[in-house]
Amino acid sequence: MSLEEISSVRFGVYLQGRGLRDWEWKSVELLRGDGASCLFIIAPPDAAPRRSKVARALDDLILRIADLPAGSRAELGEPDPERYRPSTVCTVERTIAAQATLSPAQRRELSAHRLKFILFFGGGEIPDGLAGCAELGVWRFTRSSGAAGEYPFIHGLHRRDDVVSFGLEQIGDQADHRRVLLNGHFRARGERNRTVVAQVLSEAGRWPLRALKHGLLNGELPCSMESDRADGGPRSSPVLLVSLLARDILQRLSSKLASYLVLETWNVGFVRMNFQALLAGAPLSDVSLLPRRELGRYIADPFILSTTPELTLLAEDYTDFGVGRISEVTVREPFGTPEVGLKVRLESRHHMSYPFLFREEGITYCLPECHQSNASLLYRYDAGKLTPVTDLVTGVRVTDGTILFHDGLYWLFCGLENDNDQVNLHLFFSKTLRGNWSPHPLNPVKTDVRSSRSAGPVIVHDGALFRPAQDCSRSYGYGLAINRIDRLTVTRFEETLITTIRPEAISRSCKGLHTLSFAGDLMVIDAKFHLIGFEPILVRALRRMKRMTGRLSRTIRLWSQSA
Repeated sequence: MSLEEISSVRFGVYLQGRGLRDWEWKSVELLRGDGASCLFIIAPPDAAPRRSKVARALDDLILRIADLPAGSRAELGEPDPERYRPSTVCTVERTIAAQATLSPAQRRELSAHRLKFILFFGGGEIPDGLAGCAELGVWRFTRSSGAAGEYPFIHGLHRRDDVVSFGLEQIGDQADHRRVLLNGHFRARGERNRTVVAQVLSEAGRWPLRALKHGLLNGELPCSMESDRADGGPRSSPVLLVSLLARDILQRLSSKLASYLVLETWNVGFVRMNFQALLAGAPLSDVSLLPRRELGRYIADPFILSTTPELTLLAEDYTDFGVGRISEVTVREPFGTPEVGLKVRLESRHHMSYPFLFREEGITYCLPECHQSNASLLYRYDAGKLTPVTDLVTGVRVTDGTILFHDGLYWLFCGLENDNDQVNLHLFFSKTLRGNWSPHPLNPVKTDVRSSRSAGPVIVHDGALFRPAQDCSRSYGYGLAINRIDRLTVTRFEETLITTIRPEAISRSCKGLHTLSFAGDLMVIDAKFHLIGFEPILVRALRRMKRMTGRLSRTIRLWSQSA
């Protein structure tokens, strides 16, 4: 079956005692927008478990504090038949053990609709027999016990976890048939409750369509190797309520203080190590860092251009007070007393970074990140000059683009600046480097803040492909993850995390790593450090003065022109 046949798919949406929330509507509308048809299965309110008014009020307050959709008063009763069409009413019976179940006649009636799958929304457990009424069973988003049953990631916020997870699972007709189809992992550390919730639900709404597309293209549903069940959360609503309030207050306070007193800076380092040793878990020893540059300026995102007659890199040349630059960096004696030369090769009024290098038929190409210009410009590098060649993906805000040629196709691994690029990995492919690039039908192919965003060239080792990625679980560029690519086709992408590198591998004062490249037994990385105290205040004051001077000069220029 192909994606063209999605119009033949009919799915069910099971509503139990309430209507759909906005993010749930998104799931339905995305499926219908691609051609699938929908049948709303409406169960009466008494099919859902009853709770006291006090418990419901506390739960509603918790959801509001976390900025979660709690549902309007109208949604607590029967859904509006005018909004939910076509629909059928489902009768739910109770066994002696109070288990919700469908009668044989009700099962036959639902089965006659020949549904592909049933999306389950509402409180309580899935009625016995419902999963057998659709070819692919019941799909629902993972649950937990307690006040946050429909949103288990709230328990992760309560525990102050670095990362919270959410997933879409398939429930079969057999009692023990349950598996996670798709899931996502999102940074919670340093983020306000509402920010985390917005990220999670904006992604979750897309998963039913992605799972269906995967099944149509590959003849089988996706299956996540990671379990997503979060059932160890607090059962007490008041505890959860106080915890979420305190978390939000602390996040706002710490973020405000950091914005004034902490300044992020990066530097480039060198290690004598080959890729095989890194995979084997060898420690990083004797990391040699370049001398720190002047205040408000640093070098990051290093890519190896050549190693002879001297080590030459292309790197982001960042300044707090100027324009975006890609510079050629020459380094003599990297493991002794480094002598560093810098030549600007590319300059823009927009931010520029991640000058990815790709070589083919004796030609060196560079794909720098410049998402603010709404372009993914590929350049040809020749004798220190970067010449534009083509815009790979027109009008798309690509971040950290990484090119690979594999199995007769060119692949572009990247993030999209307007699509949560620290969490989502997107793929594009083309038959020619300068040709028409097509988005992968399952984009984003991965949703994991711990190992999605690109962090350097894909490495071929012992016949396998290894993709360096950023671990942004604690902050942007916190660490590095090495993934082995297991499947890379126009209908499928799978990879497995092999090893990670934490900042403490560099030094105690290191706060992050986010780019990695190799040339034989030489590994080049970049490392993040925090400046605390007077320097951050000075840099921010100078930035403000520069902005004020710029406004003043523009005002004078306009005044002189009008005069």
